[in-house]
Amino acid sequence: YIENIIIINFKRLCSVARLITEFFVVITELILIIMDLAKVKVGTLSGKANWSVWKFKVSVLLQGLPDAMEVVEGNLKRPDEPPSSATIEEKAAYTTEKQRFATANSIALVVIMNNLAEYDIQKIMRFFTAHDIWQELHRLFDGTADDKSFDLCSQFNAKPRCPSQL
Repeated sequence: YIENIIIINFKRLCSVARLITEFFVVITELILIIMDLAKVKVGTLSGKANWSVWKFKVSVLLQGLPDAMEVVEGNLKRPDEPPSSATIEEKAAYTTEKQRFATANSIALVVIMNNLAEYDIQKIMRFFTAHDIWQELHRLFDGTADDKSFDLCSQFNAKPRCPSQL
């Protein structure tokens, strides 16, 4: 009986080890892709003036990268953590999916950020996922409403103040 338990657990451990090895191979490949992405430029977003063309170029680039467009569109999300009673296989699957999301999100963030001006990056710095940033860029540049509150705050904070007014 104990031998059977040992054999079953050993098989599970081998299965998890195989998943981890495959995971690290994929991560290494993705790191190389991300390093190459730093060199890819579609052009800097210039507000509403080139939003449509910029969005198209970035979308095309993201579609060619593993899971990047899925993250941007919100179809690939960070998985929920399994309960403490989860099996080793369930925990390994969670770890794999969590890393898949994190890697795809990082790839998408690199592509988006490398093609934004500092001014536009300041508008989206409060977001942490590529999906949230993409949604905010749509809000800022797709519709008719400008981000007036941000512009007003930026203008106010940029004005020099007299020491007596502080």
